[in-house]
Amino acid sequence: MKYGRADLRRIPAIRTNHVLDAKQEEVEHGGEQAVVLFPIAREEVHAMSNRRKMMLLIQCGAVLIVGAFFFGCEDADDSNLEDTNASFTVQPANVTLTASNTTAVFMAVGGHAPLTWSVSDQSLGSISGSGQTVTYTRSDLNGVNRIEVRDGLGWIAHAVVQQIPNPAERPDDEDLSLSPQSATLYNDGDKIVISAVGGDDPYDWDVGDGTRGKIEPQGDFQVIYTRLSSGNNTVICTDHDGRVSIAQISQPAAATLGISPVNTTISTNGGSAVFTAAGGNGVYTWGIQSGPGSMNPGTGNSSVLTVPAGTTPTIVQVSDGASVVFATVNRQ
Repeated sequence: MKYGRADLRRIPAIRTNHVLDAKQEEVEHGGEQAVVLFPIAREEVHAMSNRRKMMLLIQCGAVLIVGAFFFGCEDADDSNLEDTNASFTVQPANVTLTASNTTAVFMAVGGHAPLTWSVSDQSLGSISGSGQTVTYTRSDLNGVNRIEVRDGLGWIAHAVVQQIPNPAERPDDEDLSLSPQSATLYNDGDKIVISAVGGDDPYDWDVGDGTRGKIEPQGDFQVIYTRLSSGNNTVICTDHDGRVSIAQISQPAAATLGISPVNTTISTNGGSAVFTAAGGNGVYTWGIQSGPGSMNPGTGNSSVLTVPAGTTPTIVQVSDGASVVFATVNRQ
């Protein structure tokens, strides 16, 4: 039986509570040979006739073409289906909460609505709110919790919360700092969470130029800064003892609207491709200028083109309301 290399890579992992045996079959492609193992539950194998075992091997082998296991072969492990993308993140990525500071704000950056938030250990804490910004509240337990956000395309981003007891005594000379100490916001409306680290609460916050950005306090030690216009800015934090720390915010003039990739190729059998917009005013609407296919979602930093089988090229477009740019999708 002959299979392509790409086919061999599509064999999914098998999740089962049973001890597994494996059937193996030698496959050939272009004069090269490889062995493919088809795992199946041991007790199911012993109960089958020789003819049934052969049928199971053939059916499981069909995953190379249709991507599914039948007759005792379970679904692929969910972890293999997780899709991460560098343009989709949680900010801040790490937070430490003491017994006194029990809440923290987290913000999803990028991705596509709707967003679904969850925590790995509900005994340590919980999420309240929805959408781009949520609040995490810790319980009385100490430990490490993991926050996960999944977007409408299945992309996943994480953040980590460390929960520790109150320090026995905070040193009088503990330095105050901000996290992050610097950031770059490219479009009006872009946001970032800034956290105070160290010093003595309560904290007093201010912004260097109120025409270029604004701050919104969030809980005891965080603010959300929003860019209003181009031009560098600062976020200033002063603690109870008069210590001062400043975060530098770089805000360059908005770049020309662009799309990536500008050219790509999808098989004539059909398939999909991810496109990303940058520059402009940061508010993007996706569509098809010509050819078959659909874009999902219709708004956001990124969108996925899905096309049926065929040979007709597709022209993808993205607009920021002021200008439109295009990408060409060839078929082969």
